Amino acid sequence: MPNNVTFFSIRFLPAVVLLELFVVFSKPVYGSEKTREYIVVEGDSCVKVATKELGKRKGYKEIHRLNKDLGPSPHRLKPGQVLLLPDGRNPDANLTSKTGSVRVRPIVKDWQSGTVGMDLYRKWRVNSEEKSSALLTFEDKSTLTMRENSLVIIYGQPTGPKNVGDDHVVAKLETGALRARMNKALGQDKLVVQTPTSEATLVDGSSVISTDEGKTTLSNHEGGGVLLKQRIKGKTGGKSVKVKAGMGSWSKRNEAPAPPIPLPPAPLWAELESTYLGPAPTGIDLTAKWSKVPEAVSYRIEVALDPIARAVVSSVVVPANIQKLEAHGFKQGEYYLSVSTIDKNGLESVPNKSEKITLLALGVNSPDGSSLETKEAAGPGIKKETIDVLPFESKMEAPNGMTCGFDKTKTSKTFVLDRGGPQTLHCFDAKKKHIRLDITVGPSTYSPEVRRLGNADNAKVSQTIPLLFGVTHGDGREFKAIACPEGELKYVNKTPHTIEGVLEIHHFTERCEIQFLKDNTKVASVSVQVDKPKTAWEPRFDIRWDVFVGLETTRIEDDDGGEAGMVGARLSWRPFYSLFRGEFELALLAGGDAYNDGTPAGLLSVNLRLMPQKAPIKPFILLGAGVYLDPGDQVLPQGHLGLGAAFSL
Repeated sequence: MPNNVTFFSIRFLPAVVLLELFVVFSKPVYGSEKTREYIVVEGDSCVKVATKELGKRKGYKEIHRLNKDLGPSPHRLKPGQVLLLPDGRNPDANLTSKTGSVRVRPIVKDWQSGTVGMDLYRKWRVNSEEKSSALLTFEDKSTLTMRENSLVIIYGQPTGPKNVGDDHVVAKLETGALRARMNKALGQDKLVVQTPTSEATLVDGSSVISTDEGKTTLSNHEGGGVLLKQRIKGKTGGKSVKVKAGMGSWSKRNEAPAPPIPLPPAPLWAELESTYLGPAPTGIDLTAKWSKVPEAVSYRIEVALDPIARAVVSSVVVPANIQKLEAHGFKQGEYYLSVSTIDKNGLESVPNKSEKITLLALGVNSPDGSSLETKEAAGPGIKKETIDVLPFESKMEAPNGMTCGFDKTKTSKTFVLDRGGPQTLHCFDAKKKHIRLDITVGPSTYSPEVRRLGNADNAKVSQTIPLLFGVTHGDGREFKAIACPEGELKYVNKTPHTIEGVLEIHHFTERCEIQFLKDNTKVASVSVQVDKPKTAWEPRFDIRWDVFVGLETTRIEDDDGGEAGMVGARLSWRPFYSLFRGEFELALLAGGDAYNDGTPAGLLSVNLRLMPQKAPIKPFILLGAGVYLDPGDQVLPQGHLGLGAAFSL
């Protein structure tokens, strides 16, 4: 009779007490003996199950002892029935390492999250999901490195006579890809990997096996030959080929394996650094370039924790037109980087030389002194979440043996991020090797306050406004403030933390922005509203000298009469008004004379124009006086009075 195990949980909440009752019905357990479950299949008997699962015919007595609800012999087992078996065996494999999301499904149980170090048993399933990988190590130390979106069924070493099937089958690859590796020198016999269409038997070395849409692809990278057999209707049989190291083959459903052909060549590194830097909160970025391979359809790049890529922390496939890697968010440590070629048949080259790279992190403390941390890592090398922008005024610490700074000539072990926006850090190691690092620093967190001294109204043109600028500043370094072009700041009192002074507005503007600078970098700003002048005719005596070139027609009258058109320049002085402006000009014009005899003449005059302040076409009244210059024989005084219009081009 099943044991009933009851758990009670009490939670205290305001004004109420909740009593929760959970009842779990366990499977039959006798004493403290360790057991496991087995699902009966068609044709099973207690003797067959004992032979197949326990490795001995007489094991049926143990099955009878643990399953007393079977009743007296003979027992008729039904498919789907669950039996308890003694679990004194060793695990068949171990989940040695993983990145990303890896799931494990024991027999007759639901999927659960796989954890590093988890023991795996016969017929358990392991699934590496998107952007994930897993390293499986078997009892004889042979390994399978699962790539993303792969599903493997664990078998391990055979437990029964050879005629019960699954002989020497370590695992079955249902979908996806993996790298199988074994070492004959360690006493490993052979490693068998089944797929829906084929069976690959390794006796030594390393091979990549993938299966997808009814096709299995085998790339033998090193070691002895691999025997690739055809599977028909789920059973091994049919034709086979032996694939030597450096060769590859493939097998489609119900077809014999293709004759082995050479693997494509591996790319060569074109650009790769040995050391990379990055702030710890943002993660460390690495870049690399490789040579183009004509046979390539795509390239696979792997970042691993070991030279032979057993523990892969990041893997990506890119199209053949890309020969550059940009990887982000790594943690500090030593890694190995490799790239391989994939051809049109899906065969994968031996990876190029695996290069060791060192990733060093710069420590970062926030302005309040606390350490900036990221959330739990998704794998041994990659951060789950990173901080893209570093806080302004953070304090950074260079790795051991290095100095860094914004200026190449001024580097130190520790420094402050007092420049906002995209910045470049220059770092040097003990051998004076220069390493550049691009970072992004957030804006200043200063909140300057502007308050007026006294009860002054909003600013007016030509008015002096007393203001007090208060800035919170932690380390006491000095800063400066500048006004808008229409105004001027005059300091009364200046300290590292505050500025007290006056703002003078010279020309009308609706708002005047005051900027606070540190090391010529804007860290904060405030805006002051400026009111328009209330009196329309109140003059603002601001002298502006402007040179204009234009056409004037002047009518000159005397006894005989005459008229001439002249072109020239005029120099004007304009005191401004709110609605109208007065414009005094000194004009020098040249053209024909007033007597129409063709001799050159000139006109020098002083005029006053009155016109609207703001209008696209400005009508004006002109009043002035001057002299008419005729180099031939006369100098005549002139008077000017009239109406006109002016516009700007």
